[in-house]
Amino acid sequence: MEWRQIDEADGQLCMFLAGLAFDRVRRSTVEWSAILGIPQHQLDQYADKINFLAREKRPGDEVSFRHDSMRRFAAERLVDRKDVVVDRIIDYLKQTPESDGTVSQLAEVLQERGRFREVVEYLAPERLSRLVARAEQWQPLIEKVGRGLSSAEHINREDEVLRFGLAQAAMTELSSFDPIQSEVHARLGLGDYDDALALSQTAQMREDRLHLFAILARYRVRNGLKPEPELQSQIAILSSGLNFSKLGDRAVDIA
Repeated sequence: MEWRQIDEADGQLCMFLAGLAFDRVRRSTVEWSAILGIPQHQLDQYADKINFLAREKRPGDEVSFRHDSMRRFAAERLVDRKDVVVDRIIDYLKQTPESDGTVSQLAEVLQERGRFREVVEYLAPERLSRLVARAEQWQPLIEKVGRGLSSAEHINREDEVLRFGLAQAAMTELSSFDPIQSEVHARLGLGDYDDALALSQTAQMREDRLHLFAILARYRVRNGLKPEPELQSQIAILSSGLNFSKLGDRAVDIA
């Protein structure tokens, strides 16, 4: 079996494999070196030597298990190292609280470790406002606020339960209503396609822009025109970054 090549007495190797098994994202050996305190050249050697790991040819690029079945097996073998590894990932993420990687992962990882107070503290009103300002999709925001809400309930913080509850309700309502859409329809009704296109490009959220671009594409087809290559390209790019299963009825509207 492939696992026989692993020397479980090698603590650094086991920590590296545990990190790969329990982390949610793919990372480079540069990142893993910073997280685990293991020299990058050592991690590069492990990645090149172990045949059930996959990596790019250049040292320092992302490393992962070739097959999820092997990742699950490693997680079972190294479960005693899970808490230590996850705590080190948390410490690493907290060094850059505003980075995209931290924003996308930290609240979820903290909650699963039972560090509910830190979830609430991380999603403080000021940071939540900044996350809304830079967001491109509603659903990840709504999920983060949901984690804040359940974490506040765990530590019996009624004031924070109220804050997160109100934020979640507001975001849920906003995600189903796009005021720009009515204006775009009005411009198209007047035959003003260029203004409708310019207005569509101002939408902040990715799913809103995709929905508006889809409306523009259908308008051109109904009028015997082919959607411009640039519009088709934008639709393809926006579609590739969305999880349609989480858009509900709106996914049907976009399609």
